[in-house]
Amino acid sequence: MSDDELAPVDHCEGTERLPHGRSPRSGSVVSVTLRNVPIKVKRQAIDQEYVNERFTGTTYPPPCVSLKDKVTEKLKKSCSCTRNCVIRFFFVFFPIIRWLPQYQPREYLLNDLVSGFTILILHIPQGMAYGLLASVDPVNGLYVSFFPVLVYFLMGTSRHISVGTFAVVSLMISSAVSKLGVVDSFKHNASHVEQENTSEAVVAMKTYETSWPPSKEEAIVALSLATGLLQVVISTVASYLGNFNKTFGVEIMGHVPTGIPAPVPPRSDLLAPLATDAIAIAIVSYAVALSLAKTFAKRNKYTIDPNQELIALGTANTVSSFFSCFPCAASLSRSLVQERTGGCTQIAGLVSSVLMLVVLLVLAPMFYNLPKCILSCVILVALKGMFMQFLDLKTIWSVSRVDALIWIVTFLSVVLLDVDIGLMTGVIFSILTVIYRSVNPHQTVLGVIPNTEVYLDKKRYSKLEEIPGIKIFHFGSALYFMNRHVFLSALKKISVDEASAEIPPVEDLLIGEVNDKAAKYVQKKKEKKLHHIVIDCSSISYLDATGVEVILEVIKEMKKDEIAISLAACSVPMYELLDRSGFFSKVTLPVIFPTIHDAVLYAQDQDPEKPTIRATV
Repeated sequence: MSDDELAPVDHCEGTERLPHGRSPRSGSVVSVTLRNVPIKVKRQAIDQEYVNERFTGTTYPPPCVSLKDKVTEKLKKSCSCTRNCVIRFFFVFFPIIRWLPQYQPREYLLNDLVSGFTILILHIPQGMAYGLLASVDPVNGLYVSFFPVLVYFLMGTSRHISVGTFAVVSLMISSAVSKLGVVDSFKHNASHVEQENTSEAVVAMKTYETSWPPSKEEAIVALSLATGLLQVVISTVASYLGNFNKTFGVEIMGHVPTGIPAPVPPRSDLLAPLATDAIAIAIVSYAVALSLAKTFAKRNKYTIDPNQELIALGTANTVSSFFSCFPCAASLSRSLVQERTGGCTQIAGLVSSVLMLVVLLVLAPMFYNLPKCILSCVILVALKGMFMQFLDLKTIWSVSRVDALIWIVTFLSVVLLDVDIGLMTGVIFSILTVIYRSVNPHQTVLGVIPNTEVYLDKKRYSKLEEIPGIKIFHFGSALYFMNRHVFLSALKKISVDEASAEIPPVEDLLIGEVNDKAAKYVQKKKEKKLHHIVIDCSSISYLDATGVEVILEVIKEMKKDEIAISLAACSVPMYELLDRSGFFSKVTLPVIFPTIHDAVLYAQDQDPEKPTIRATV
């Protein structure tokens, strides 16, 4: 094959001209071998204006709709009451209508019955213990183990989470109640638990596997949880036979009301003083329930609806508030046991509620002689796994020190201050870490893999090649008013570093080498003269008005030093914001390119004396 047949082919040459009156550029040359036949292909550099003119469809941008029209349309759809709308409402807000007709009794019923009975065994001691921990009567904890479970059975989408009492929520309720001073402070036997408890939500899910039957360690954990009821029974019988209350002064449960309470509206006068605590409790309970629901759904290969989970928990708390219940949440320990014992659907919660009704109607008086200190022991046993999570701090620290600091700050705040204040402190500290990382983002210069269009971090891959006269700058964060100085400083540092190369001191050179070293230095400095900076915008997810001003300032300042600026890989929102701000009327086009490589090709085209890199298409 002759040399003419192997000459580079420009597929655009002679067919069209690019925007702004430019002819197709020299572009990059690709050399490949196909069946021992060498082929060379050359493509042009493509800028954003070319992409906009050639490939923007007729449906973009979408027609502008006023806010009034949007609100009117939304209200029209929401307020329409058709037959299909009503049916859809009930199917969405009551998922039981969807899954109950598909229930298979032969396959699921036995497992749900066993699981429901097992959960009841945990509900009884934990309900009374967490009720005491919440600074209310223990029987209120039993009510929380009954009413919210029924509502969640009708409206919940998770098949495995166990709704009812929860340690952290009980602690937060106790804190809120103590601030109001509406109950006596006689619950001293549970106060030490509050000091040692932080969060049951941090118990590691990875300790348990999805295989069946459970391992020996899992069986021991399940047995330790189930022995709570056995402790209650034995201690109650011993207290009754030994008359512990009168003989030793042991505080006992006393009278436990039989039956279910009559519905009574919540006290409206407590709404304002409890609003702040209520918001914190709602956030914690929903976050824990949603994380557990997602975990079990992923394990068992089904889906949940986060919005419906919020509605289900909110409705459960609203309805149960009329029946002397404090706020409910999902419990990790009971949810694990419900899954381990074979629970398949929400029927397990229904079985637990029916059996709890029997306890409230028949067995409640039998807890008269139960020592209250036993309930504190139940809490400590149930939360034993939580205390072992200190061992995970080392792993978290090795993965991310920022996450480890969040863990430490939240833990110390909860222990030293209070549960709600500690959790709020943890949230605020987490937000501060996010701000810190956005103000001090990852920033680096990119290099190219030879003969490719792949550009990577030069610090990480030191053997990458840099393109003579061109620097590719990567900024790994949104560009806004808080990090504008970081952005400016980084770009100025790049330009200064390129211009501040110095001749090695003469005293460090041999006399015969001075002239050679100086000549090589002059040639090297000439070859490395910076004439173009490409800013990789692929990680700039957000740009505000200050960010636009910063980019204009950089272009203006660099132009004084004869350095051109190009933006590459801008997202659509960023490009549209630049367009709305009048950015393109203030700069010389082209300045934006769809990829880094196109920006590099354009930069090389502006300096034809520099050698071009070889790249694949």
